[in-house]
Amino acid sequence: MGHPLSQAEDGAGAGGEEAATDDAPVVAPAPADRPETAEPPVAMPEVPVTPARQVASILLGSVLAALTDLIVFATRPHGRAPLGVRVPAELISAGYLLGIGALMAAGVAVWRRFGPRSRVAAYAVITAVSWALGYVFYGEDLSGLADTLAKRMPFHPLRMAFLTLGLSLSVPIAVYVGRRQVRLWHWSVGLVAGVVGVIANGIEHDYPEMHLFITASYPGVHVLVAVLAVIVAAASFERAPVPSFARAARARAWAALAGVAVVWGALGLAVRPSNAVLLELQRYPGAVLFPFIGRLRAGVRGTPNVPAGKAAWFADRGALPAVPPSATGLLPVDPIVILLGIDSMRADVLADEKYREDLPELFRLRDESVYFANARSAGSSTAPSISSLFADRYYSQLYWSRTSEVDTSLLFPHADTSTRFPQLLTDAGIYTYTSDGTSWLVNSLGIVRGFGDEDSRRHGDYTRAELLLAPVIARLRKRERNPQFYFVHMLDAHSPYTSAGKRGSPFLGYVAELSRVDREIARMMKTLESKKLLRRACVIIMADHGEAFGEHGTRRHAVSLYDELLRVPLIVRLPSGEGRVVNDPVSLIDLAPTILDLMGVATPGRYMGQSLTGYLRGESPKLERPIVAEARLKRSMILPDGFKVIYDTLTQVVEIYDIANDPKEENNLYREGDPLSAERLGALNSFFEAQTLRRPGYKVPYRKW
Repeated sequence: MGHPLSQAEDGAGAGGEEAATDDAPVVAPAPADRPETAEPPVAMPEVPVTPARQVASILLGSVLAALTDLIVFATRPHGRAPLGVRVPAELISAGYLLGIGALMAAGVAVWRRFGPRSRVAAYAVITAVSWALGYVFYGEDLSGLADTLAKRMPFHPLRMAFLTLGLSLSVPIAVYVGRRQVRLWHWSVGLVAGVVGVIANGIEHDYPEMHLFITASYPGVHVLVAVLAVIVAAASFERAPVPSFARAARARAWAALAGVAVVWGALGLAVRPSNAVLLELQRYPGAVLFPFIGRLRAGVRGTPNVPAGKAAWFADRGALPAVPPSATGLLPVDPIVILLGIDSMRADVLADEKYREDLPELFRLRDESVYFANARSAGSSTAPSISSLFADRYYSQLYWSRTSEVDTSLLFPHADTSTRFPQLLTDAGIYTYTSDGTSWLVNSLGIVRGFGDEDSRRHGDYTRAELLLAPVIARLRKRERNPQFYFVHMLDAHSPYTSAGKRGSPFLGYVAELSRVDREIARMMKTLESKKLLRRACVIIMADHGEAFGEHGTRRHAVSLYDELLRVPLIVRLPSGEGRVVNDPVSLIDLAPTILDLMGVATPGRYMGQSLTGYLRGESPKLERPIVAEARLKRSMILPDGFKVIYDTLTQVVEIYDIANDPKEENNLYREGDPLSAERLGALNSFFEAQTLRRPGYKVPYRKW
């Protein structure tokens, strides 16, 4: 992916034909009308590009990129990372760019030695190599764009092939433009462009009003930007005037530069740094190869560990008997249970009184309900979270695959046979209804399943709460006497946070979108009150996940398992209207057993959650099940001692936080070689070794959203 075209364009082949020394001046003849005594002007020549100079230019381009990356990395916020962690991380990140440059230089050297003297062949090889590597590095990044083109290009593999080719063509285009710009403008333009590319790669972007690549979600694109930066810088170095000290340098000096680049780059690629350094690299988007290198290393095992009293949750639960309903009497014989999901709502929004004016109905409901102030989702994006809630099994316990029912590259649990809790309600003769605004929260795709009545109301990207709640309100107005269960997931609060028309910061726009949901919930509650249905109704309000606004260097959701994404509001309003705050940690995976219990239906023994009805009765039960979450093959668990373990199975980064004393999760307590760290990590790994779905030929897949 360098510049093998020089042998065709510059007349300096591998054998050195028509080669000139880099510093040989060309003296222009004196004009006929110029006096003989005038000093003849010297015209600056077009610098011939020999094979050695071309390889050296690529190495210099990668050195410039690496030096720029060192500056960007050194000037970014590092939180509590000590110097002994920051410096190795900076050197490794820069080493990635040197490694890229060394590989490109080696490829060009081989081509100049053995390749044909053909410009067309050179461009063809560059395109083919870039296209092949594109499938490795940024094929997954393009899946979302591929989905948006589904109606125009119906065959998904063909869509991905063309999209990957389209992005890969940026490499030969950069080669061509980089080499031409030095003739049209100035050799320094490419150097500036390369520096800007590296800087852009290392800065976390937040442009919610524009659909740009999200740094944490598109790692392959960062590899491409790094390659392009080295290419355009190398093109400028090829044509730049050679300083006198460089002209005096012997071949050994250039060989030393090549050796430093190769060794430094190789160390960055091959050496496994400490976990603390890995975490620092994980939080820096400019460490372009980091997301891919970890997949080549062995995982971190820890010490096998089943916490005391948790053995039943660390073993196969398929043969366990059903848990009978507890006959709580919390609801009448004709109950109405309404489960309302609010997309992307953080727990702290409902916990902070300064938002009461923006969300008056939600705060009112919080005050007259059982409010679980320490609730967490089982995933940091909608599909994993909602599927876990309804199947009462975690992401790794479900079978995920693609489906022809919707033209998308995303995975669904449509072929998973686990019983979703609405099916148990429907089988018990309870009316069940869901109003869907996504086109994929429907029975057939498996994230939700078992509803006797469903209505898909997809309208634009994110159907508004008003449209989704309208059919629920219409059904409630009929005042039918039979037991009923409703589920609605409202997506108003979603990036880019502009749909409510609120100007200002993204967070202000986000709160404004939540306030629109608040108004629609108030309208539904007025219907329940006017129809005298509150004595029958249990209204449960939760969020599928939170939303990040710069915490841990991340934006939006799905990218991590920190509590800005996992901590969610959970309120359960009973007919009594009595308020209570519960601070014990609970999970949304507890909602399926709770709703079944409230409706008088037994809970399957294999379910991974436990009923919260004890809290609803005013008790303080001791729940035994672990609290687990997953996202993008990352895993987390809240341990009995209150510590939280996070393990990224792709990058092999381990984190442990004392969330009671470090709620912002800033001080990673994991230490290699520490027995307690190994036990805590071992508990997480032991759980997933017991609970991960295993089928011949099946491996738990990566799902971006």
